[in-house]
Amino acid sequence: MACRIRQLIPEDYDRAYSYLNKEPLFNIHIIHGLQTHGLESERARFWGAFQGARLGGVLFTDALWADHRNSPRFGCLFGDDSEGLARLGRLSAKRGLKLLKGERSCIQAAAEGLASHVSRLQMKDWYFYKADPERSPLCFDHPVRVATRG
Repeated sequence: MACRIRQLIPEDYDRAYSYLNKEPLFNIHIIHGLQTHGLESERARFWGAFQGARLGGVLFTDALWADHRNSPRFGCLFGDDSEGLARLGRLSAKRGLKLLKGERSCIQAAAEGLASHVSRLQMKDWYFYKADPERSPLCFDHPVRVATRG
């Protein structure tokens, strides 16, 4: 069955939230966006990669960051379906995203779909350290939760 990409709708919320919580440390940006904005927000966009009814990848973009002049347009990516991630990678390029954040294996799979759409691809490893969100200069209206691994 061919993988299909579509924008997530409110009925997908529980499925997307459960799927992203498989790896809460890697998905903290996406989970935060989902909890803060939901799936009907004008500010945030979520796309899913589906094999039949099975969700195999999620791409999240935040329109506020996309409009910030000093920041490149970026998306956060998570998934376990390589075809779906490659297609989400192509979608990110078509939407003008300059940076994809996510676990290395997800980004590598997305890079397969990006190869014909970008002139240069650079990958960097990022690591998370303990942070104090209450001291962050960015203020959000949703409470911050601690992400832990299983």
